[in-house]
Amino acid sequence: KNATKRAARDCGLEVKITKEPTAAATDYLHRYTEFDKNGVAVLVYDFGGGTFDVSVVQRQMDSFKEIATGGDNTLGGNLLTDRVVTYLIGRIEEQYACEFPAEEDADELDGDAYTAYQKNMAAVRRTANQMKEALSDESEMEKDIPLTINGEEKIFGAYISRDDFEEMIRPDIDRTVAIVQHTLDKAMEKGIERIDTVVLVGGSSKVPLARTALQ
Repeated sequence: KNATKRAARDCGLEVKITKEPTAAATDYLHRYTEFDKNGVAVLVYDFGGGTFDVSVVQRQMDSFKEIATGGDNTLGGNLLTDRVVTYLIGRIEEQYACEFPAEEDADELDGDAYTAYQKNMAAVRRTANQMKEALSDESEMEKDIPLTINGEEKIFGAYISRDDFEEMIRPDIDRTVAIVQHTLDKAMEKGIERIDTVVLVGGSSKVPLARTALQ
């Protein structure tokens, strides 16, 4: 934030930094004017790539005020991808009777083995992320993953259904809902009697299970 302010000053601009949930609420209310009135309370569910944040923001005359906030800096879309990576590695190890070393042990591999490990992990993670995103719209997903196993080139046919994916990530989604509930409790203590509308922000908020659990 400070770097942004300094850059603006260097350009001769006066800048006020707005918190992301407030910016999201402001944009939403300007788009949907039926909610843009004094006293309206907005719940902002921000499930991004690296973090999860939730805020209750209230319209107060010509400004917005954050009433209550919560979040988890370790909970985001990257964690959901990690769940898929773990699942795929388990299936690969099972099919090829091999073992992927833990990341902290990979440095002990020799040159060729380390290079193969790095390429394999990059291919698995890339595929896991693609499958995670696709399962927001599809009920199942198949992808081929090129791998090098014991010096041999292999093509692993990865398959995940939405039901499988949701089972993997359910504890993480439940965690976001618990944080939302705690934030709502704090907002209620500060006089917010009802939430008028909900704004979903961040790519991971598109996961159907997240929307269902939040509702």
